[in-house]
Amino acid sequence: MFELYKYSEEVMRFFVVLSFFCLFFVTLAFQTYAQSDGAYPFDTEVIEEQMTEAESVFHWCDDDNEARRVIDCKCLVEKFIDLRIERGSVPPKMHLVKEITHKECRNIAGTANMEYVKCMKGTAVKYYNHRPKDYCECYARKWAELFGNWEGKLDESKKYSLRDRAMSYCQRPEAYK
Repeated sequence: MFELYKYSEEVMRFFVVLSFFCLFFVTLAFQTYAQSDGAYPFDTEVIEEQMTEAESVFHWCDDDNEARRVIDCKCLVEKFIDLRIERGSVPPKMHLVKEITHKECRNIAGTANMEYVKCMKGTAVKYYNHRPKDYCECYARKWAELFGNWEGKLDESKKYSLRDRAMSYCQRPEAYK
């Protein structure tokens, strides 16, 4: 047991020495870069500004019930940061948000669940000779598929169209095989 303790102490010393060498070389690299170019390879103000902007996008999404229902807020922020870094500060924040949400970061599970609950409540839904649970599960699955594959702005008329297509699909017997 005593030798195991001695061995782990030697390993710790090795990592401490290794850490100091790494810190030394990183510091040297930054100093060399600063002398040659006059600036460090990143601008902390820009990074802080981007993070603050990304945080505001998350709060907009998470605080807005409608947005949160249809958008995966965490995905949105991740994609937003990537696009902001790629494109710089020129495009307005909401322009990037719209670009992302028209193609990606849909909250498919959340909207499918919402559509399932509406269906089970029976609001303006005929079950077409199927058990309500079976019909609504089919409908929610088809809605999720259509919603996930839709590219572009998803306004109320498009949502209505997707709902209608999902309902039509689930009227057919082959939808239950």
